[in-house]
Amino acid sequence: TLIDKCLLDSKYEDERILMHDMLEEMGKDIVRKESIDPVKRSRLWSAKDVYQVLRYNKGINLIQGIKLDISQIDNLRLHHSIFEGMIDLRVIFFYTSDTLWDKCLAEKLLADQVDSISLPDELSMEHLWNDDDHQVLVNLREIVVVGCKNLRKIPSLLGVINLERLDSSDCKSLVELPCLNHLASLKRLQLKGCHKLKKLPEIPNNYPFLVLQESEIEEVPDSIEHLIGLKSLNLMNSKVKKVSRNISKLESLSALTLSHCPLVEFPEIPRSLRVLNLPGTHIEEVYLSLDSPSNLQTLNMSGSRVKNASIKMESLRDLNLSHCPIVKFPEIPRNLRKLNLSGTQIEEVSLSLDSLGNLQTLNMSGSRVKSVSIKMDSLHSLDLSHCPMVEFPEIPGSLRELNLSGTQIKQASLSLNS
Repeated sequence: TLIDKCLLDSKYEDERILMHDMLEEMGKDIVRKESIDPVKRSRLWSAKDVYQVLRYNKGINLIQGIKLDISQIDNLRLHHSIFEGMIDLRVIFFYTSDTLWDKCLAEKLLADQVDSISLPDELSMEHLWNDDDHQVLVNLREIVVVGCKNLRKIPSLLGVINLERLDSSDCKSLVELPCLNHLASLKRLQLKGCHKLKKLPEIPNNYPFLVLQESEIEEVPDSIEHLIGLKSLNLMNSKVKKVSRNISKLESLSALTLSHCPLVEFPEIPRSLRVLNLPGTHIEEVYLSLDSPSNLQTLNMSGSRVKNASIKMESLRDLNLSHCPIVKFPEIPRNLRKLNLSGTQIEEVSLSLDSLGNLQTLNMSGSRVKSVSIKMDSLHSLDLSHCPMVEFPEIPGSLRELNLSGTQIKQASLSLNS
């Protein structure tokens, strides 16, 4: 395949396909053979050829794609009528190499047959088109405006009914999104790094993955209950202080991330949730009873303000309370397999055969543990590195890994029967 021959490379994190220069040149040669006259070719990338088409309206009925470094063309004024005759046009890709394009009149750049718009991050544009223009772009599939730092508003997309991808990542001035709940085909909505976005966007009820990292959103509203298809919600490094109880009504939500948000109360969670990330929050107490209606398996509260924890939820398998100001060993469920209490204020660990029957990994590194007595047969890994211990700990025979580096232990005695 072309990938095996290093001519193509796929980037799974953003679903891109990268092309080797040699393959790109081969494709350009194929296009060149379509006609000696550039304006009679299906694809244009040369600044000179694009200028001839756009300036003099030549060969517009043959063009399927335009790729242009706009810094190579000076004083080009565009009118939407130029694109109206491009009946086969599918892709517009304008970019800059090292020059700032001071003004973009993108609202007059579009024709209803275009299916992809990609604009360079250097554009100092504040909007794509005016809402008054009532753009009807039924074939538009993608809008990519990544890093357009001055973009403040995405206009109404009522006429863009087949949109599949909207990527506004790192649009640091974006404060407003239009209603998107009519976009039944929407598959990718990327809003990470939209620092001034203050409200949860209105999206289709069946949309599965919503990423709103580094936003100004302060609340997960009651309307969250309508997103019945939502599987993952990520608001890491946002300003969320409150999460509506209605989030517990979502039957498909399996992952919720509120890391480093100023949240003070533990959120109500749906039965379907399996992963909950709350590191760096302001939550001080965690109480999850045996009757809690949840299938939660992973709970991460590293670096939060938790002082007291009582967790009896039998579904939980992985608990991280590292670097929390806990002074007593927390009450945790028997089925827990992995527990991280590194960097806590806990001074004593005493675990009997009956206390935690399935715990396999315990990390207490960097804590204040001085005394350890563990008799559980399930434990395989114990990390007590950089704890102020002076005596070798009492450990179970099942243990496979023991880390005591950085402790004050001077003598270790292990018999054959240990």
